[in-house]
Amino acid sequence: MKFSAVFEIGPAAVFGLPEDGMTVLPASPGEYVGDSYDTWTGTKAGHGTLSAYRALDQAVQADLRVADSSVRFNDNFATIEEEAENAGEAYREATNRIDRLLQHLSLTQGRVFEFRPVSLVSEDRQVHRVPNFIQLVRVTTYDLATLSQDLANAAGYSVIDDARLSRAMEYYEQALLLFERRARIVQVLSRQHAQLISSIFLNLWKALTTIVGDPSRDRDHQRRYRRLGLDSAFYASRIKRLHDLRNEFDVAHYSLDEPTTRRVESEFGDAKKSVEEVLKRYRDSLSVGSG
Repeated sequence: MKFSAVFEIGPAAVFGLPEDGMTVLPASPGEYVGDSYDTWTGTKAGHGTLSAYRALDQAVQADLRVADSSVRFNDNFATIEEEAENAGEAYREATNRIDRLLQHLSLTQGRVFEFRPVSLVSEDRQVHRVPNFIQLVRVTTYDLATLSQDLANAAGYSVIDDARLSRAMEYYEQALLLFERRARIVQVLSRQHAQLISSIFLNLWKALTTIVGDPSRDRDHQRRYRRLGLDSAFYASRIKRLHDLRNEFDVAHYSLDEPTTRRVESEFGDAKKSVEEVLKRYRDSLSVGSG
């Protein structure tokens, strides 16, 4: 049976189309002026060159052949026709086609291209569900009394000058940044999202091993974690666990599916706590102001 899969390609601005927060201009030579600002207040005081979107007759129109599939571009929408036994197989084949095509386009253009599934329709006009992710709500909580105490503690710790601690905290911070902003950086369930998960656990592992050492490289790693008051049980249940997760997500990062990405949510919390405990113990072991 034949199926037609439609994907929206980003960034839209590359196709000469509107994109939030972006001034879109043709690549042809010209003089472009930025917005003007009041020098005293720093507030915007005038507009510069405005976006110049593509004309109707300039829209990208391309009919391509990729192996046994036809790929038709209309602006930043790509329609892929696939012969398949069922909708699931058709969707997998179509996403593989567009993903590989955009990888090569990214290399040629020198910028990242992404796709979002829009629809999947079979030749008998049946509409099939395509994976999509909608974030319904974002919630956070606050505890002002704890925050005030933590600010005071952070002020005391901030005078510590230790290269090992600084490097470990940089890796830890990078893991937090990627985890908290992952849905804003890449589309959930995309190949890039899976790679991002791999990078998150890699940074947690780097933060941990900066302090206690890597068992595969550092012969003194047992002495390091024991010096912090951690025993072999902590190593087996916490340190080795993070090592296993890091390897597992790294090896599988090209094929992380929806159930696996949901599992990451719970695994990240425990891994994060393990790293925090090690970093805090090491931080407390340092003399304030020591090098």
